[in-house]
Amino acid sequence: MAKILIRVPNWLGDAVMATGPIWEFCRRHPRDDVTLFGLPSVLSVFEFSPFPCATIAYDQKGKHAGFSGWIRIVNDLRRGNFDAGYLLPYSFSSALLFRAAAIRERIGRAGNGRTMLLTQPLVIPDNAIHQSAKYDFLLAGNGNTLIESDIFLSPQESEKALLVFERHESLKRIRIGLAVGGAYGKAKRWFPERYAELARRCCEELDARIFLFASRDERAITEWITSQAGEGVVNLAGETNLRELFALVNGCNLLVGNDSGVMHVAAAMKTPGIVLFGPTNQMATAPIGAAVHAIDKELPCAPCMKRECPLQHHACMKEIQVIEVMEKVYSLVHRSPGFTNSSSTPTCPNR
Repeated sequence: MAKILIRVPNWLGDAVMATGPIWEFCRRHPRDDVTLFGLPSVLSVFEFSPFPCATIAYDQKGKHAGFSGWIRIVNDLRRGNFDAGYLLPYSFSSALLFRAAAIRERIGRAGNGRTMLLTQPLVIPDNAIHQSAKYDFLLAGNGNTLIESDIFLSPQESEKALLVFERHESLKRIRIGLAVGGAYGKAKRWFPERYAELARRCCEELDARIFLFASRDERAITEWITSQAGEGVVNLAGETNLRELFALVNGCNLLVGNDSGVMHVAAAMKTPGIVLFGPTNQMATAPIGAAVHAIDKELPCAPCMKRECPLQHHACMKEIQVIEVMEKVYSLVHRSPGFTNSSSTPTCPNR
């Protein structure tokens, strides 16, 4: 039995995209002792898995802050006596940490000044375009398959989400989540006034209840959307932890949002979703699964991968109109078990 350490990605969306390759790795190594290592926030993505993975939290803002904290985590990992370590992040610091911790086999992507720190530096093949395929290549040497993401919930978490929906009188209504935030930068955010119009139309035309998801730092945006959209909108920005967010997304009939970690959660939960792509590359980071659909205007200047629009016109997001998103909402929501009149297909008014 080998002792294996997997350094998971730092960002929520990347961590969710890594779940499929990691669970597949665990299936292929049932006799090995697998430990997941990463930031405390993203380790919650991997809870309640049917695979018995241990976890080690890298608390960079707490006990592992600064040089003394770095020495502490090095010693913690040394005591683990790991036979092999897989590095999913492409950072120099992650490879240096594994080298300092004396992990015997260190497998990761070559380059970025860290090749000499790895015992198995790997060159990502050209066909491994999607981020999840890159993770699969690092863990299994494949890189040409996309493995769907999976997040697991406890019964208690699901029951708690139902209580939230019941409190907002939405159990017998269509529940639509809007993921209006985006930690990467404002360039990939659709406009608040369009989210407000979309929310208003969903409430009026579909008798839906709208749930707004975003971080606490983005609450000013969700408060403005709530004030403009009218009744039927519930502002949950900054009011949930990640595990509560997962359960609420799982309980929605549909999720609409920017290219963000929340949309990857929707894919992992098999919740139907509509992702609005602008400056980011859907070929590399689109949520994996048949339930999630992309709207991408594919302009010549996109994907620029910038946090701010370098041309200052933000056309990639401006060209996504509310009517286009609303038509996609109509096409998806009638298939949902939560649609109260599923015997007929609703028609989107062209306005």
